[in-house]
Amino acid sequence: MKILHICETIKGGVATYLNTFDTLCGGETDNIYLVPEHHADQLTVAGRIETFPAQGRGAGTVAALCRAALRMARAEKPDILFFQSSFSLIAMAWLRLHRVPGKYAYCPHCWGQVPYSEQPSKRRLVAAVEGRLVGLSDMVVNIAHNDRAIAEASGYRGRHIVVENALPDLPAGAADVSPYDAGETKRLNLLFVGRFDRQKGLDLLLDAFAEAVKRNPDLYLHVVGAGVVDGGQAGPVAPPRTHFHDWVPPQRIAAYYRHADLVVMPSRWEGLPMVLIEALRAGTPVMLSNRSGMEQLVEDGRSGFVLPLSVERFAEALGSVDAARLAAMRPAARALYEKRYGPDRFRRETMAALRDTLGNAGSGR
Repeated sequence: MKILHICETIKGGVATYLNTFDTLCGGETDNIYLVPEHHADQLTVAGRIETFPAQGRGAGTVAALCRAALRMARAEKPDILFFQSSFSLIAMAWLRLHRVPGKYAYCPHCWGQVPYSEQPSKRRLVAAVEGRLVGLSDMVVNIAHNDRAIAEASGYRGRHIVVENALPDLPAGAADVSPYDAGETKRLNLLFVGRFDRQKGLDLLLDAFAEAVKRNPDLYLHVVGAGVVDGGQAGPVAPPRTHFHDWVPPQRIAAYYRHADLVVMPSRWEGLPMVLIEALRAGTPVMLSNRSGMEQLVEDGRSGFVLPLSVERFAEALGSVDAARLAAMRPAARALYEKRYGPDRFRRETMAALRDTLGNAGSGR
């Protein structure tokens, strides 16, 4: 089946999702990826990459996406148009308006209403808009059970399924060389990977780490990422023993996970973050917030730690991490990846959903 993936932005988890989809499902699908021109280097796909001009996240970029999506859909005549993330819903509506044929699938990668949990009126407005727009699809792929629960509780239209995120395993030797300086003494390398915006909580982590390192001088924090949303602000001035690595190419990032002692995820909201799966795949335990149902994604105390989201709680937990305990948790972290987030389940469930959508004469509209 031919699939046109339509994306307003991909940097971060969406790119990892697309790379995973191409690796695991590319043998049964013919994929074309329509992405912003300045994000194309995030893809390591065998499928074809097409780009459109984009300047930040705004009306101009969305308009350029709509024009490019309409042109590509008419030229390629895909069996499935697969829209990724919130603003691509506008492109979906545009293509429906122009009666572009094909089955329409949508993946929210976390619902647009979630960031506004402390702004009830704005959350209701966003939910009303996206809840109607998703009804234009023939299938909504939720990457986490918590996402579908939010959609159901909000009365969203459409046919909703869950296919949890996953990753293919790494080839042997892919992450043998550590990217970290060993130093003269034993170091505990903490790793944050993600965008520098409010969602990912780097501002909270930097404050917490500044307090934690006073209690535990073995701690070093490594930050991989850059600003994509919210003007690229990294929060407060970075405390000592913090190292910024910018974005790391996909072929090198596995070593950062493998040789970290702990991956820290102080997110204010999430779907099912690829960072979590990348860490577990490397056998590295995670410390994450209990927001957006993330407490359901790991085994607290075995493969990771689940904390209330506050500077104080993260500072206390980071200040007391123990190298021996973290090392002892690594087998459980890897086992959770193999059991829940490995490739076979993702390939089987994704292909079944796509075939079912193609064979379904009805529509979620």
